[in-house]
Amino acid sequence: MNTIAFINLNPHHLLISSLNITFLQGSAVELQGLLEVAVYVHATEDESKVIKAISNVLPKDIYEKMSFEKVKAKGHYGNPINILKASIRVDDLKALSKYILDRMESYDKEYIRRSLERFVDSTGTIYFRFDKQEAYLGRIVLKSSDPICVRLKFDIPPGRGIGPVEYIRGILFEEIHRSPR
Repeated sequence: MNTIAFINLNPHHLLISSLNITFLQGSAVELQGLLEVAVYVHATEDESKVIKAISNVLPKDIYEKMSFEKVKAKGHYGNPINILKASIRVDDLKALSKYILDRMESYDKEYIRRSLERFVDSTGTIYFRFDKQEAYLGRIVLKSSDPICVRLKFDIPPGRGIGPVEYIRGILFEEIHRSPR
């Protein structure tokens, strides 16, 4: 089993991730990894509603195992902000990704498919950012400002001949576009 640790010290990314990938008999691959969730809770927001919004994004069995850490911070003008963070090992990142995508509107899924390079970094990490208010109402909608941040780290097995974006495209959308050499 290979373990990869990735730490991003960028203050805009509140998350640390690691991934285990286990190669099973034949060509089957079980993608195990760490799901990470982070969200800012402003003083004007009801924390229980933000937690409810998070629970609406994730599968119930995964959400119920999560334990949130609260970090107290101050905004630019000294306003209090709580940062809720949680991480949990998941057995199948592909199934989790598909669960999230299947609950999104077709226009957001198509946007992700067409511009996947905006969501995936060079290490094979995919970043989803969802609207808190829409999530509270049970809808998963992309939003870049003040979002629920969900991050999944995928490993790209060596010798695939494709980069991280195309590898994740194959996982999420079961299509691979190889760039010409």
